[in-house]
Amino acid sequence: MKAMKRFLSLALVCLLLCGMLPTFALADDTATCNLVLKDTTGKPGDTVNVDLEVTSNPGIGALRLNTLNYDTEVLKLEAVTVADGWESWIAEIDEELTGNVVINRKSDTTELGVIVTYTFKILEDAASGETQVNLINCEVASFDNEVMVPFTMTPAKITVEGESEYDASLKFSSRNIVLQDNLQVNYRVKQTVLDDGNFSDPYVVYTMNGVETVVTPTFESTNTYVFPFRNIAPHKLNDTITATLYATRDGKLVEGVTLDYSICQYCYKQLNDIGTQNELTTLLVDLLRYGAASQRYVGYNTANLADAKLTEAQASWGTADEPSYTSVLNSKYAVVENPLVTWKNIGLFLQDTISIRLMLAVEDKSGIVLKVRADNGNEWSYDDSVLTGSGGEYFFFFNGLKAYEMRETVYITAYKDGVAVSNTIRYSIESYAAQQMPKTGPEYDSLKELLSAMMKYGDSAYNYKN
Repeated sequence: MKAMKRFLSLALVCLLLCGMLPTFALADDTATCNLVLKDTTGKPGDTVNVDLEVTSNPGIGALRLNTLNYDTEVLKLEAVTVADGWESWIAEIDEELTGNVVINRKSDTTELGVIVTYTFKILEDAASGETQVNLINCEVASFDNEVMVPFTMTPAKITVEGESEYDASLKFSSRNIVLQDNLQVNYRVKQTVLDDGNFSDPYVVYTMNGVETVVTPTFESTNTYVFPFRNIAPHKLNDTITATLYATRDGKLVEGVTLDYSICQYCYKQLNDIGTQNELTTLLVDLLRYGAASQRYVGYNTANLADAKLTEAQASWGTADEPSYTSVLNSKYAVVENPLVTWKNIGLFLQDTISIRLMLAVEDKSGIVLKVRADNGNEWSYDDSVLTGSGGEYFFFFNGLKAYEMRETVYITAYKDGVAVSNTIRYSIESYAAQQMPKTGPEYDSLKELLSAMMKYGDSAYNYKN
């Protein structure tokens, strides 16, 4: 495919690879890569980032991202940044800063997340309203399978806010952390605050490490609006989360109170206020130690570890004994004849949530439904859209278990047309730890420390809940 060869040759020349290029075919339509330009908000004169994020990835090794389309009377492109870990060559950068990018990873990856960030300045004379940013001339390819990869592109919406006024009465009533399948901060606003001030359409802008997230509320039965900030990675417990409350009054944007917070700040306040050992303080100390172990494991901000401020007394409240580890792994817990889907590998994916990562093989994933049940009676069902990969091998990430369910046994079965088409595999988060802990060698030290801290945190969460 000549167009594909031209696309790849830009990156390949930069990497000084040989001139003979393979012929690329068109990939199976079911293996779709989803690219999303993320929405953002700003005022005239502000600098804003528009992240290009891959949210579904069947396996890609190269991208050509051309023709960045935006309104030049509203926005000025100031920078293009490629995310760490993506070997890249920005193909065209001139005085006009076109924004064209060619990325070549040399081999395929199925990882998700931000790959490119486009930095814009909102022009000083930009009018209030919404404007779009889109990429309209792109190609995506798999090097390993030598195919073009079908993809979708979702444009970004940039909301340009008018000049806002400040009102200190627009404020939060409380905040707390939630320990579910991920770490989460909840900010709350009383309905009476909005009603008494004639406010409507509230939202919160969370900023963490320079990245803004706009969150609209859910409503609690206590006549309170809740603004959840989810998926805080354990190695970022010490990172500051800035929350600013906004609402509309008489058609004009009003800026409310801004508060800084962090998971560590919450934990230390609780520890200092309670001042003695109980199930909650044990949980908080174990959480801080889990965060510190995660920081060491990923090499993140290790000069400012999450547990560094524990007093000697507080440190003694944490779990001291090493957890026990039992594996329940059984890839043939229940067997079907001539399975259409076979299990290739199972383990954990340790990022912002603790996910069970299952690799499976199936010739055609269309119509495959994965059902998960747990010993506690919970059940989940997922269609084939959650499967990422290509070439007959796919990954399934299951993150339905909460912090206190790390020893919970789950059973995973693939179905098609209501009929089981795989053996049932039995597993648990604990099973992964049981498999890794006996391993020896310095290459396993930080992983084993992380898993030990993770299981202590899970056990103390269970004890606190029960």
